[in-house]
Amino acid sequence: MMIHCSAGIGRTGTLGTTIEAMRCALKYKELSIFEIVDNMRRNRMGCVQTYDQYAFVYGQLQKML
Repeated sequence: MMIHCSAGIGRTGTLGTTIEAMRCALKYKELSIFEIVDNMRRNRMGCVQTYDQYAFVYGQLQKML
């Protein structure tokens, strides 16, 4: 899958983090949002830029779980 916003870091990183977190939650039953974002930032600096973007990720996970 390929996703991209204008700069490719804020909204793209948020969506990518949300998808990866959901995948990890379903597959492994445990996850760390911090580790997912940290790993994404190794490939694309600045992913998930704001508190609201982090809150979105957590909110989506709460809805799923």
